[in-house]
Amino acid sequence: MVKEIEEFKRLILENDIVAIKRKIKNVEDPKICNDILSMTSSKEITDIVKDWMYNSISSESGVSKGDINCINKYFGADQTKNKIISLFFEAISNNIDSPDYEKVAFVSIKLEAVISSLNKSKDAKLVRSKYLNLKDKSNPILCKSVYEGIISPEKFISMSQEEMKSDLLKEKEEDFIKKSLFDSQIAKKEAETDMFFCTKCKQRKATYRQLQTRSADEPMTTYVYCVCGNTWKFS
Repeated sequence: MVKEIEEFKRLILENDIVAIKRKIKNVEDPKICNDILSMTSSKEITDIVKDWMYNSISSESGVSKGDINCINKYFGADQTKNKIISLFFEAISNNIDSPDYEKVAFVSIKLEAVISSLNKSKDAKLVRSKYLNLKDKSNPILCKSVYEGIISPEKFISMSQEEMKSDLLKEKEEDFIKKSLFDSQIAKKEAETDMFFCTKCKQRKATYRQLQTRSADEPMTTYVYCVCGNTWKFS
């Protein structure tokens, strides 16, 4: 990746537009584009890079060109803004059952307007993040909330990755954290002792854990693990 960036830096210094156009088509990591944009103030080179960026995202959408054409009447002279609107239009259209395309277009325009007002039109990472979250089939509630105005365009654009997660994903992550904490606490409670006699190897080399497996007013369950591999428990 570093080598590729250095090559683009050389081409930019030489203002080799033809070579830049050819090389940008072979870029696999869109993150490189932000690095390239930071190297130049040339409008021509910037337009080439942004065209590739947004076309690469759009190619993932699966919405036909015929569907996109219904928002052409809303496009202006700024091609970057037009492509951002198209991306949001595609994402929402794909994740809403029987959408009102005029409404989808209106919401898409409002989303792009918020991004422009924040001077974030060149922020491919932000645009891609919002686009992917809107089209996420496992989180249709987010897209529907934006489409129906429950979440305003301003709120959606300002939402963090954590805030955009589905309730199901948040629940799974919370369960995972709880389990990790539980396992950590269990590990801390494990202690070595010679107070337990192993009937299998006749030694007193074991570790044990105590857990509250039943109601709080009942004795804790003790789990014993001998070095020979034998295990047993008692209350």
